[in-house]
Amino acid sequence: MSQEDIVYFEQRAAQEKQAAAKAGCTEARQAHLMLASVHGQAAERERLLMHEHPPRTDRPKA
Repeated sequence: MSQEDIVYFEQRAAQEKQAAAKAGCTEARQAHLMLASVHGQAAERERLLMHEHPPRTDRPKA
């Protein structure tokens, strides 16, 4: 995974929060908030993985 993946998950979480704010019924609002939470957790998981296994910059050039 990469920084692009983290940005994607963060953007999706923000979109779901916006959708929740506009939702017309409680069930839809809850569903959007649940998806926002899942995407937020995915972004956090990717950040942790990148911290544990940072990209190598010392690879020899082919």
